Amino acid sequence: MVNINQMESMIIFLLGGAVGAFVNWWSEQSQDIMRQIRARDSFFSSLFSMLGKIAKADGVVTEPTIKLINNFIENSLQLDNEARRRVITVFNQAKDSSLPFDEYAKKFLHSINQLPEFNERKSETLLNIVGLLLQISSTNHQYSVKQEQMILSAVEIFGINHDLYQQIKTGYYPTFQDHTKYYQILGCTPGDSIEDIKKKYRRLVQDYHPDKVLSKGLAPEFVTFANKKFQEIQCAYEAIKQERN
Repeated sequence: MVNINQMESMIIFLLGGAVGAFVNWWSEQSQDIMRQIRARDSFFSSLFSMLGKIAKADGVVTEPTIKLINNFIENSLQLDNEARRRVITVFNQAKDSSLPFDEYAKKFLHSINQLPEFNERKSETLLNIVGLLLQISSTNHQYSVKQEQMILSAVEIFGINHDLYQQIKTGYYPTFQDHTKYYQILGCTPGDSIEDIKKKYRRLVQDYHPDKVLSKGLAPEFVTFANKKFQEIQCAYEAIKQERN
């Protein structure tokens, strides 16, 4: 038979266990909540850092870009005044920071992975961010190699299919599909510098120059092919030069 003292000891023990379990549970919940708060802070910080870097990729943040960023803050995110001030501060600090764009892209991906609300729409969110970066890069209606390189690094970090990216890009640069063909002819990519493109162009010109082909004594059909290829190379290089200017 359990006496009163033994019962009191059992109650204290059980209560102690319950309190201990509750403390552990609350501690775990608190840590999880703090992780999510930090992840959300990182989400906005890394996002606006990316926007700041790409906005000033060519040295100057233009008026159309500023309007686009403000519209995104006020209409898409609907941030209050305090949050708006914070993200603008992050934007301004990042655009003058020496930290490369891809570091911010990695931080953004990490923050997405830490937030449960993005579990089922992670891919959609990342595609939307790439779309936003493209929208910023196209505000001045002028192709930028530096901005393109930044966006391509985000595409790689986010694990986005390159062909899908090209499809998205044509919505912002309607003539880009034709230029993709020109880059392929020269064996280049839009992210290559004009110096690298020029080197590949000159190498191809030497290989397919009509005089060089004729000197090899090749069959007429090969000469015809080489002449056609030579013309394609010339047209592709001229088209890319015009795009870059």
